Amino acid sequence: MTPPRVPARAATSSLCPVADLDRYDREVSPWRLPILARVPEHAIVLDVGAWTGAIGDWLIHHRGAMVDGLELESDAAAETRGYRRLIVGSVEDAAIQSEFGPHYDAILFLDVLEHLVHPEQVLRAARAWLRPGGVVLCSIPNVAHWRVRLSLLRGRFDYEDSGLLDRTHLRWFTRETARELVRQSGYRISWEDAVVPQPPRVKVPQRLLRPEFFGYQFFYEGVQPARSA
Repeated sequence: MTPPRVPARAATSSLCPVADLDRYDREVSPWRLPILARVPEHAIVLDVGAWTGAIGDWLIHHRGAMVDGLELESDAAAETRGYRRLIVGSVEDAAIQSEFGPHYDAILFLDVLEHLVHPEQVLRAARAWLRPGGVVLCSIPNVAHWRVRLSLLRGRFDYEDSGLLDRTHLRWFTRETARELVRQSGYRISWEDAVVPQPPRVKVPQRLLRPEFFGYQFFYEGVQPARSA
C-alpha cells in the first residue's frame, strides 16, 4: 500500500491552514506530523479512534510501527488496512478496556478525548496498557481560540459539522485545563506543542501568536511516572 503523501516541509512546523484541520481526513494532515514524530521507531502502538486508518497506515510505513486500532464507528473501521488488530467499540466500555494489556509503547488519543463523557477515566485506564516508559499522545482542540472568543462576544456558540465547535464534542478544554486533564490522570507531561495557524487576512509575527489565543489544537505527551520501589 502506498503511504499517505505528506509535504516534506511540514515535518518541521506546526503551522498550517485551518482548512486542513479536519477530523475526517483520510490522509495524514501536515499539522499532525510533530505529534506523530513522538512515536518511537518500531513501536507497538494503540490508535484510539482509528477512523479509516490513515494514522495507523502512516505509522506503519514511516515509523515501522506495529499498530492496533480501536474505532467506534464500524463503517469507518471497515476502511482500515494494515492494522495488526482492530476492535470496534467504545473506549469507555469496560469490556473493551479489558481487551488491552500492558503491551504498548505509545497510545494515541488524537481528536478523541473531547468526544468522551469521562476522558480522565479513560486516560487512567490507559496507564495499565502501557509498557514501562510508554507514553500517551493526545491532541486536544482549544475552545479559547480567537474564533470562538469572537463568536461569544457576538453572543453566538453555533455547533458545526467539524472543527472547534464540532457538534459531537462533549467536553471543552483550554490550554490549562487540557494540561490538568493529562496530569490529573496520572501522567507527567514530557512534551507539549500547539498548532498555531496565521489568522486569515492578517499577518502576525510568530512571536505574538500566543497558543492560548491562536492555538487551534494542543499536543501533549504524557509519561507514566515510575513506581516507587
